[in-house]
Amino acid sequence: MSKTILKIVLVSMLFFSFFSCEKDLSGQLQLESDSKTIMGYLRNNPSYSILVEALDITELSSTLNLYGTITLFAPTDEAFQKYMSRHNLAEISVMEKEELKKLLHYHLFDQTYGSGFFISGSLPTATVEGNFIQMDISSGIKNTILNNTIKVDSLDISATNGVVHVINDVLEPPTQTIYTWLKSRPEYSIMLEACEKTNFAKEVLDTITYEDAGDGKRTVKWKTVFLETDEVLAKSGIRSFDDLVKIITNSKIDNENYTDPENPVNKFVRYHCLDKKYFLSDVTDDYIESFCDNQYLIFSIKQGLSINKHNDTKVTMSVGKCNNITVNGIIHSVDSLLTIYEPEAITLTQRFAGEPADRNIVIDGVSQNLAEVFGSLTSDLEAQKAVWWLKWEGTMDAVITSEWPANVFEDYCVVVNRNSSAYSLELTTKPIFKGTYRVYVTYRRTNNTNYFVQFYWDDEKLGDLTDLANNIDAYGNKLTGTDTKIKRQIGILKFDEMAPHKFKLSLPNPAINYTAWYTLILEPIE
Repeated sequence: MSKTILKIVLVSMLFFSFFSCEKDLSGQLQLESDSKTIMGYLRNNPSYSILVEALDITELSSTLNLYGTITLFAPTDEAFQKYMSRHNLAEISVMEKEELKKLLHYHLFDQTYGSGFFISGSLPTATVEGNFIQMDISSGIKNTILNNTIKVDSLDISATNGVVHVINDVLEPPTQTIYTWLKSRPEYSIMLEACEKTNFAKEVLDTITYEDAGDGKRTVKWKTVFLETDEVLAKSGIRSFDDLVKIITNSKIDNENYTDPENPVNKFVRYHCLDKKYFLSDVTDDYIESFCDNQYLIFSIKQGLSINKHNDTKVTMSVGKCNNITVNGIIHSVDSLLTIYEPEAITLTQRFAGEPADRNIVIDGVSQNLAEVFGSLTSDLEAQKAVWWLKWEGTMDAVITSEWPANVFEDYCVVVNRNSSAYSLELTTKPIFKGTYRVYVTYRRTNNTNYFVQFYWDDEKLGDLTDLANNIDAYGNKLTGTDTKIKRQIGILKFDEMAPHKFKLSLPNPAINYTAWYTLILEPIE
């Protein structure tokens, strides 16, 4: 294990132990006590008197004096006054200690997240309380909104043990499951009945499952559900559960056991749910498998946020009725009937560096950002198993970055340094829909020295040995020269069934180039 990883392990173990048993450790591990810590900053600022009182009551104040990496979303006194008014509290001390502690834990992360980590969706990890905070940066980082309504007033107040972001209201962790939320909304009565009769409500929507988050911790594994209101269903002639059955089964009810996974109504219900958190702001041109096996929801951001756009038919997400947060997932409302859709071919764009959510990996029980440790994993094949989509080998000096060197490489990519010798990158694709595709790679290199690469598809050669210094690809397309992002066609492939595949590029002699590998792209041929 490298020194860097060992250091991360020790710090993470310290903080996990600390957050698990503050009483036992506060006296032994209080390494910081001056105004440079988060707690020192809060005590020295009268705007946080209620927060300081709450931290003292719950004995969390010692936490914020410890050496470590902490992120605190700090409500001001004015923010706490709003909270106490909503809950008819005369003062914060009347709250039960454990309830107050849980509330404060929802404002804390045991990793440092400056505003540079903010993305539309959520931060990579859950709060200490265990739930995620929804984040919207669509109006810019300085106008970040949390959980749809709470504004971040001040960013990146640095301390020796972390960072503080000031918020204008108190964040309240969700209390309802998706199922209990649905039961409290009479406008979804038909979909509620469908979820109950298929047993999907009990099996999925009311269950809370967990996943390993590293550092010995577990976090809630969120789901995402797309729902039609009764009003939306009525537009398709559905005014009751029986109407829904008739539409979905085309009036042929050969199997009335709705709990059977092969029942059309059961498939219809499961098709409305994803096994991941997917905020409205996370939507891209992408496809994701639903709870209905081998059936995918096709997302698009072209001309509005939509699902399963085909010709002039699409299901649009109702922006004002989306991003409803529960303890086990997110609920979005859609404006028309969402039925199972089977496309012939869909464009696949897959990054060598992975998507932002992919880059938070767990190695040796420690949660880490792949972009920070990629270079140290080159010779660690066991640790590489945490990176599900990519394998790499050979003598390579490489990083995942968007800012090195001198920001010339822009978007996240795998950058291989010029002092590397032979190396290879192997990408495992998402399942690819049946159809015929043009295959491209996008990359960037820093000079025009001869630079040969062999591409492979499922371990078979894809084309001949290619010289990247040749500015015409194998299909006659003219390409730009060095220091520009190049999209090179490397093959045409046909698939008769949907399945994942392996793509590999191998460089026997990279010469003196820096090379940034961005994406593999498959574009369907009409």
